[in-house]
Amino acid sequence: MLGPEGQGALALYTNGLQMALLLSGLGLPAALVPFIASGRLIRSSIPALVIRQLLFSLSGIFIVLVCLQISGCVTQILPTFFQLTSWKIFLLLHVLFLLLNTLLQALLQAEGAFIAAARITSSASLLLLIFYLPAYFNYLPQGLNKLNWILWATGACVVYNSLLCIGLLYRKYPAYRQTDASSLPSFRPLIQFALLAWGTNILQFLSYKMDLWFVHAYHGKGATGVYALAGTLAQMGWL
Repeated sequence: MLGPEGQGALALYTNGLQMALLLSGLGLPAALVPFIASGRLIRSSIPALVIRQLLFSLSGIFIVLVCLQISGCVTQILPTFFQLTSWKIFLLLHVLFLLLNTLLQALLQAEGAFIAAARITSSASLLLLIFYLPAYFNYLPQGLNKLNWILWATGACVVYNSLLCIGLLYRKYPAYRQTDASSLPSFRPLIQFALLAWGTNILQFLSYKMDLWFVHAYHGKGATGVYALAGTLAQMGWL
């Protein structure tokens, strides 16, 4: 549908997005589930913690993007059109909502709402497939790039998923409607656990996904697209 170069650009963006999500998450989503389920974290303190996390992460990703732009490394990690300011803003918002969605999914799992969380995720995936149809059958408006359409559709589905999670938490779990801006020291055990998970996840991601950036650096987007597609097909066979 996208061709080798388009597939390569999409793979680069997905890789960069996942890396940004891991770096900005600081392992917090993995730590929230056991701490809330065991009662070691007061639910009314969660909204303040999530807001702090989102603001801190947005600032951190912005600084990293600026540094990558200055050093000229941004085109090695992301598609070339991300040199444009509009696409950098899109990436920041995509990471922000993706992190929010990950945190909200962790809250739902901590409350034992596994079926509800799965239904929300499934509906977002189905919506994304519906968005893919016009691109697949070439029904997009003239002049609209397929890759751009897919990226915007992916971002829209993340926002949709986040809004559904917020609505479910607000409706079924009143404790999350309250806000208790607790002091940071009360979060110390949570942060220690989160940072341990954070380091482990980053090492695992680099060992699993860094080869894509090497292929792009030495062989270009076309080879990267073929390599990424081969990897996806291998994963599907393994699943």
